[in-house]
Amino acid sequence: MTDKMQTKQGTGRRGFTLVEMLVVISIIGVLAAMVVGLAGGATKQSHLKRVKSDLQNIVTGIDRFKTKYGTYPPDNGRVLVNGGQTNYLAAPNQLFYELVGSVHRLNASGQSEFYVPQLGLTSNQKDIKTWFGVEGFVNATEDMKDVENFLPNFKTNDVSLIPMTGRTPLVGLRVAVKNPGTNENFWYYRSTNPTNNPGSYDLWAVVVTGKHTNIISNW
Repeated sequence: MTDKMQTKQGTGRRGFTLVEMLVVISIIGVLAAMVVGLAGGATKQSHLKRVKSDLQNIVTGIDRFKTKYGTYPPDNGRVLVNGGQTNYLAAPNQLFYELVGSVHRLNASGQSEFYVPQLGLTSNQKDIKTWFGVEGFVNATEDMKDVENFLPNFKTNDVSLIPMTGRTPLVGLRVAVKNPGTNENFWYYRSTNPTNNPGSYDLWAVVVTGKHTNIISNW
C-alpha cells in the first residue's frame, strides 16, 4: 500500500514547461539589465563627482595664486608640441607649473632651468619658451624652501608626462577620467580674454560618459 501511495504521489509531480522556463529566463534577464544599468550609472556619477572635486581644488589653488601675485596664472594661449603649433585647447598649458611652483636656477653649464620639486623634473628655459612662449614662470623662486605649492593635495598621478623629441618631457595637469578612445584628458584653462568669466578665467574639463559629453567647469 505504501508503494502504491508513493507511486501515485510521484505521478502527480511535473517539471517546468518550456513557456515557464522562458518566462523565468526573461525575468532574470530584465533584473540583470537593471542591475548593470544601475551599476553603470553609479560609476558615471562617481567619475563626475571626482572631477568636480578636483575642479574645486584647482579653483582654490588659482584663487590663492591670485591673492599672492595679484594676477591669475597666465595661459599664453598656445603650446608647441613636437615642433607643431597647436591651439591651447588641444594641448596642456603651464597651469601645473604655475600652481605647484618651481626653482629657477643655473645648471652646471650656466644655462637657465626650472626644477619642479614635486616631480623631481627639470626643464631648461629654452624648452619653456618653445612650449609656452615665455621666458619663465611667475611662481618660480631662487630658493627651494620658498617654493609655494598652491595644490597641496597634488599627487603624481594627477599629471602626465608627455615625451618631447630631444627635450625634457612636458607636464600636463590631467583630468582623473579618461575619455573613450583617448590616451590622456587634460584640464583646459584660459585667463586671456576668457569667454565665460570675463575679467577672471575659464577652467573646464570634458568628460564623456556613455553618449553624454559633460562639461565640468567654473561657470
